Amino acid sequence: MELEKMLKDDFLKQIYYGEVYLSRENPDTPEYQKILQKIRNLSEKIRRERGIGKYFEEYNEAIAIKESMETELHFKLGFKTAVRLLVYGLNDKLDIE
Repeated sequence: MELEKMLKDDFLKQIYYGEVYLSRENPDTPEYQKILQKIRNLSEKIRRERGIGKYFEEYNEAIAIKESMETELHFKLGFKTAVRLLVYGLNDKLDIE
């Protein structure tokens, strides 16, 4: 990817939304698998309840959008912090020499 295009586009957003792949791995721990199974079980129970299934789906969608927005922001902040630390470290090293 060209530097000019990266600067023009929101490169961090592209990484976050999987338009640029830096890694394709998901957590593969027993804890992660356990919480996924719990979510599936609870979702099925709620969907079977009369009258609340529709609201449950709308609620889940709204929560997912909110969490995605927050996670994207945290991803960007973390990335920018890491870059600042690298620049500070390099600058400090250059000043010593």
